[in-house]
Amino acid sequence: MLRSLQLLPLAFYLAFSLPAAAAPDSSIKGEVIVAKTQGNAIVLWDITQSVAALVATPSSHDEKIRDVELQASEILLAHLAEMSAASTVEVRALYQRNGDVSPIYKTATFAGVERLLTITATYAAAVKNKAAWEKQLAAGAMPSGITVEVTGDLPPR
Repeated sequence: MLRSLQLLPLAFYLAFSLPAAAAPDSSIKGEVIVAKTQGNAIVLWDITQSVAALVATPSSHDEKIRDVELQASEILLAHLAEMSAASTVEVRALYQRNGDVSPIYKTATFAGVERLLTITATYAAAVKNKAAWEKQLAAGAMPSGITVEVTGDLPPR
């Protein structure tokens, strides 16, 4: 009994220190968290670590948003197997906003979370059209069965 109690802290450490699944190999990096797998399944994609690089790229604002849309769609397709009980699947691309620099800590303060965009598709359509949608995404085209709602904005340069 004592030996199993000694292993308990190690089990908690391993359970809570494992990284979340990474986004598919893409230029916009971020942590992917499958938050809900039934009904309206929800996948959160935290792109905080890539926002500064994304904003600094010389492409237009619309092209940057389009890149996020396409990669969010790839994430949706990559995580379908985890959501077999879902009717719809949505991926929310979000990032942490920074506030003013704290005079005490000399670092930017937390100013909230910005939900940049949400993409949605029915689970049945995504499973049925997965191969075709992957080809369209590889060609840089948004599949017609995926709905995009831009709800936020990128920070200023």
